[in-house]
Amino acid sequence: MRIIGSAKKKYPRRTEYFTDYKTDFDHKSYKAVKIGKDYPYLSDKRGDRLKFSLLYGWVMTPIALLHTYLFSRTKVIGRDKLKDYRGKGFFLYGNHTSPISDAFAPGAIAFPTSAHTVISSKNMSIPVLGRLLRPLGAIPLPTDPRAARGFTEAVKKRISERRAVVIYPEGHLWPFMKDLRPFGSELLSLPDKLGAAVFTMTRVYKKRGRSFRCELYIDGPFLPDRELCPKDSREKLYREVRCAMESRCSLSDIEIIEYKKENNKDE
Repeated sequence: MRIIGSAKKKYPRRTEYFTDYKTDFDHKSYKAVKIGKDYPYLSDKRGDRLKFSLLYGWVMTPIALLHTYLFSRTKVIGRDKLKDYRGKGFFLYGNHTSPISDAFAPGAIAFPTSAHTVISSKNMSIPVLGRLLRPLGAIPLPTDPRAARGFTEAVKKRISERRAVVIYPEGHLWPFMKDLRPFGSELLSLPDKLGAAVFTMTRVYKKRGRSFRCELYIDGPFLPDRELCPKDSREKLYREVRCAMESRCSLSDIEIIEYKKENNKDE
């Protein structure tokens, strides 16, 4: 990541307080957009396919590559592990610690495979950008249980099209968080159900002189175990994914923002 701040900058920069792990630190009050049973997750319209090809291929991809490798100077480690899965559908699971880099890095990592990110519907109310998320292939989480089928079919379709589906299982943005937050094994149910490979992309923060840089580690593939029952296979996949991400997070050796639970505020 680009070196930020002067050599006199002290770390941690500040302390943020949270009540639970559902706290979101994007500091913006975007309103959730309703994603109901009629939401057009998939479209066979020629115009929609053309929009995706133009926006994703000619706009999003160059920006993602430039931002990841040039502007943010992220050091990507282990991208070669994806080589045998070019032309196959797979999942990318990452820790959610950067509002901009987390948006662009998957496209750069998966390239030349298209990457479709599962997002909160709040992102769709972001001025200007929110209207581009669907044409760019984003898959919003349902706000209505009746939309769950459409969501699942959209993920299944992208995997069958030999593309990447990106999931941030922690769910909420905590900038520069160096530890992995809790998430449940149910978030590995789709890879297990579809029999698709899972890779992890773990963002790590490392000291560099008196500042820091960002490293992004790719691990996997982690595969569903078809010799086990669905529940046990999902739990095994969850343990492997979490273990890989926790192991990488432990490499962070600088705390840029300190996170404390609200009841410890006066300590």
